[in-house]
Amino acid sequence: MQPCERRSHCSRVRAVTAYGASRVYQQPVLEQPRMKQKRVIPAFESEAKEAEWWRKNRATLKARLASSRARVVSIRLPENDIELARRQAAKKGLPYQTYIKSLLHQALRQSR
Repeated sequence: MQPCERRSHCSRVRAVTAYGASRVYQQPVLEQPRMKQKRVIPAFESEAKEAEWWRKNRATLKARLASSRARVVSIRLPENDIELARRQAAKKGLPYQTYIKSLLHQALRQSR
């Protein structure tokens, strides 16, 4: 971990090594990315009401599952590119892998 540029935007993190030694690092405090609101499955009074809810929401739930299918891909990237992506993602308050995925998605859409 690298020290923060501005201490007011940092939190202290204590890391313990395998040998029991500990170190304190300064880590940037990131804003939480805005997540899509998830559908909450309510508590049901009876099994019949639960079955009715699932019947009514079946199409929506199936569509959400179908659209969220993704394959796992491993790509070798230069260390410098990964570090740059980490810094840029931190500025935006995003996990770096999500940030790289969004960059790839944008580039593919533009090159159509």
